[in-house]
Amino acid sequence: MFTFIHLSDLHFGKILHDVALVQEHQPYWVERFLEAMDEVNPDAVVIAGDVYDTRNPDQESILLFDYFLTELAKRGKYVFITPGNHDSHVRLSVGAKLYEDKKIYIARNIEKEIMHITTTGETPVTFWLLPYVFRKTVASLLEDESIDTYDTALKAIIDLQKVDHTHPNVLVAHQNVIASAEDKPEPSGSESVNIGGVGEVLASRFDEFDYVALGHIHNGQKVGRETIRYSGCPMYYDFSEVNRKKALTIVTIADDGSISHTYKDIYLPYYLYQAEGTFEELKKQGPAWVASVKAENEKLRSAGCPYEKLYYVKLIVKGGIPAGGQDVLKHVYGRNVLNIDPVSGNNSTGSSPKVSSEVKDLDLAEQFKQMYQQRDPNGRGLSDVQQKILEVILESQETDGEYIDNDKKMMSDSEVDALLEEIMQIVNGSSE
Repeated sequence: MFTFIHLSDLHFGKILHDVALVQEHQPYWVERFLEAMDEVNPDAVVIAGDVYDTRNPDQESILLFDYFLTELAKRGKYVFITPGNHDSHVRLSVGAKLYEDKKIYIARNIEKEIMHITTTGETPVTFWLLPYVFRKTVASLLEDESIDTYDTALKAIIDLQKVDHTHPNVLVAHQNVIASAEDKPEPSGSESVNIGGVGEVLASRFDEFDYVALGHIHNGQKVGRETIRYSGCPMYYDFSEVNRKKALTIVTIADDGSISHTYKDIYLPYYLYQAEGTFEELKKQGPAWVASVKAENEKLRSAGCPYEKLYYVKLIVKGGIPAGGQDVLKHVYGRNVLNIDPVSGNNSTGSSPKVSSEVKDLDLAEQFKQMYQQRDPNGRGLSDVQQKILEVILESQETDGEYIDNDKKMMSDSEVDALLEEIMQIVNGSSE
């Protein structure tokens, strides 16, 4: 039997509204995870991408990841890490060769032969570490101009691998994976998932592998078959996740090759609460909610639990807010109100535009779409042609994790000419 913990999307350095999680909350989570790991005693830990929130992480995030790796190394377990689209594969893998002596393996950039390691012991398992697949990177690597989508890029790489089926094979990947055009995973509000099909790859490309440990989508779920799974992000990174369960995914590979998974709860550094109503309704409801939180923590203490539950709050206020009303609500609900979202009329959050304080949590494409619609006199969104042009432009800006200086051109003149030509083909095609 072989057991591993499937993690992804740690996003060290993440900002939740104005709260820098790396200063207190993410270190707290690391300690609770290490406690849970000691209890579960797995054979390995898998991190399927997005260790960092940005490709140029701050000092605190780097030091936290260094501490995390050091503690994992002390426990002598296998650790398998692949970079996600938020990571710089260069920064993430500094010292990777030295880590291998401690059974810690970190993939770098895409190569023709995916980095793979077979564990020792009674139940050997081969782990394949696939960095985030950028279409242009694969097309250049394989010198194949016919690779024109993320799906064809991933298929081209997978087809090159020689998988030994005499023992189980686990692929660790960070992609936007779908079962079919009609069967797509449910995203959260905190990941950067490309729009309009850009970035999508088919789950059937992974048929060679017994289990696929995915990162990128922040809601834990299967994609197609039970053994292609997103672990989800380990903490709450957006109020759209308020009712989502956050737990560790524990995967067990039995001696007969069968695979199952369970979940383990750990105490999180914070939880989220969201309430909706008029100003008067929210003001009236607040004391009862605060009392319920107090009772919850008293119950935990009486049961011998050393942890308390900290809540961050978002309030959606229907109708107007009187002068000084925001201060009143913050006083009623406590100091941890992160967002008060006024909504005109009787609209709920599902039909109201996101306020500016939340825009930073959206991916670039969604930010542009919202800005366009808000500035259009008639409130119209992008047309099909405009959306295709946006996809082409954003895709042209992809990098493979290389650091780009502020004064360095993102594209050469020839690349700009090629981009303009592709845009003109879209425009001309729409007018025919």
